[in-house]
Amino acid sequence: MPSILPLGDPAPSDGLLPAQALDGAADRAFGLYVHIPFCAVRCGYCDFNTYTATELGGGASQDAYASTAVSEVDFAATVLRNSGLPDRPLSTVFFGGGTPTLLPAEDLARILTAAVGHWAWNPAPK
Repeated sequence: MPSILPLGDPAPSDGLLPAQALDGAADRAFGLYVHIPFCAVRCGYCDFNTYTATELGGGASQDAYASTAVSEVDFAATVLRNSGLPDRPLSTVFFGGGTPTLLPAEDLARILTAAVGHWAWNPAPK
């Protein structure tokens, strides 16, 4: 049976966060999840959106992923700022989804550097 998306509000037409997302945001820890969708092999139990090299074909490139992820970090920072969220430092960053270590360490560092450049870093919980 195909899955059904949960009921929810439509995405705001202006591309900003809905007002209820702003409620109490300044009082909550701010974490970043970076999905790395690459795996050497696909595990039978995995429900993540992942790809092996043979499944990528010509439509995606593991080599270009860090640049794409940095662009997404930049976009997220713009949306958060334009939505009126106060600047606050990251308390956690999690790389997951597939096998993040399939990306070169330099690529992971580029993504992390972009995130810290927008939001700073303060791993101490509030």
